[in-house]
Amino acid sequence: MQLRVKKIRKSDKLKTLKVLHIISGFGGGISSLIWNLVRNTDSTKIINDVIAFSLEDGDEFIIDIQNKGGNVYEMPRPRKKGYNSMKVYILDVLMKNSYDAIHCHIDGWRSLLFSKYAKKAGINRFIIHAHRTSNDRGLISNNPLFIKFNRYCTRRAATHLAACGKMAGDFVFGKNTNKHDFIIIPNGVMLDKFIGSLSTEERNMYLGSLDIPNNTVIIGQIARFNIQKNHKFAIDIIREIKKSGVDFVWMFIGVGELETDIKEKVMKYGLNNYVRFLGRRSDVNNLLKLMDVMVLTSYSEGLPTVVIEAQATGTPSILSDTITRETDMGLGLLEFIPIGETADTWAKAIIDNVGHKSTDYHHIKKNFVEKSYTAADASIKYENFIYDIVCN
Repeated sequence: MQLRVKKIRKSDKLKTLKVLHIISGFGGGISSLIWNLVRNTDSTKIINDVIAFSLEDGDEFIIDIQNKGGNVYEMPRPRKKGYNSMKVYILDVLMKNSYDAIHCHIDGWRSLLFSKYAKKAGINRFIIHAHRTSNDRGLISNNPLFIKFNRYCTRRAATHLAACGKMAGDFVFGKNTNKHDFIIIPNGVMLDKFIGSLSTEERNMYLGSLDIPNNTVIIGQIARFNIQKNHKFAIDIIREIKKSGVDFVWMFIGVGELETDIKEKVMKYGLNNYVRFLGRRSDVNNLLKLMDVMVLTSYSEGLPTVVIEAQATGTPSILSDTITRETDMGLGLLEFIPIGETADTWAKAIIDNVGHKSTDYHHIKKNFVEKSYTAADASIKYENFIYDIVCN
């Protein structure tokens, strides 16, 4: 089968280790983590390849991986092409590359399939990385027996475990898993991109392109449009803020299967003037700088990178209490609200946080460095982890 690979570059360094990351698709915290790891990892030590079901809008992601000597592959979706098509494609990739380890960012029963493919290709190190703290809200996925089955498959598939945080590790691997059995690789951010503010010219450019009048309160939600992210409740909050008389705009940043549904609700409730749909963006750092407040209404998250990034820009965030406190950089920029609270409670908290943006960038940088939440720190930890499992 012909590999759908874009611009392959091979490293001629014999001592360089080679890792394949398996992800569902580009977009969101998982690809952000990999992106930051790739950009900050020494490519004379580790070459990172990526294989995904979808790479839509991931051009910059692909270019950065290629510039660090990596390859990017797009595998067939089983629902469209069948599992055998996916199997043949993945095995072809594995057999044609001498990977030292597989880093799988998909857990549960699906990880067992990928693990079997790796073993068939003679790859003995299979890392599973936990990124979530709950399943979606489907009845089957939240059945205790199904959760137990997925944890069993995950532990059986993996030779090594990693997680974005302790809560994610406990959920995906099981609370009985010893905390020393998995390594936490933080979703570190590239501080140079996020710390600081927009120039007057940059801010005016964004306001003009988004048709937002000056002095308007800007609220943002960066999340894929799916059930887990709870965008329907965000619409209720928007309606409450509208009642308050505050001059505001709510930016939805992201794509997903429920985007059309949310757009219809915006039309239904006459909220068009208050809402902007920005789709998937590569300038999230600047959009966070533009915001007065960032909001996440999610039913569940792993350790959302966007919360870390928002704090790096000094932007206050209103978050559902399902989100782990591991996200807190100690800057006083986060407020957690119970997911069952009313929309008017959320609206009041958002309004109350307007004007609380921090510009103490020295303090922000100091806290990030002390907590080792920079992309550079995460990459060093990642490099040491890979070398430890491959060479020892």
